[in-house]
Amino acid sequence: MRVLAVDVGTARSGLALSDPSGLICRPLDIIEERDHEALARTVAEIATREGAGMVLVGVPRSLRGHPNKQSILSERFAGLLRARFEGQVVMWDERFTTTLARRLSPRGHMPDDARAACYLLQSYLDAPREARAGIVTRDETSTSNKRDDSSRSGHRGGR
Repeated sequence: MRVLAVDVGTARSGLALSDPSGLICRPLDIIEERDHEALARTVAEIATREGAGMVLVGVPRSLRGHPNKQSILSERFAGLLRARFEGQVVMWDERFTTTLARRLSPRGHMPDDARAACYLLQSYLDAPREARAGIVTRDETSTSNKRDDSSRSGHRGGR
């Protein structure tokens, strides 16, 4: 299944797309949009056009795993996207993806945001299936479904 990843920003968001087998990814594009409702519509359209069955939304947490201003924005964006996209919407810890994109990726025609989305997506694709267990998808949208982050191996899923 193809997966589209979104590194959500306040002014610009990066996108990356996996291959159909879900083994590797490539930076796709950036979207310059401050309105997250408009961003959710655009991401849903791109995911559908690219044949993605899942959208992975990056959620940056503090080093201790606590929410912060950006992670709250990302979680709200994921909720907006769930209302517009028929496939799965999964949240995943994106700590350090932008730093990795800036420090380790060769500068080219793709902006840091799209490369950061690719690091986010590749970390998800490389994770053992057990690490993905417990991720809350669009079918489990009740806020009572929050899980205990301390029982996970550093990756965050859920809503």
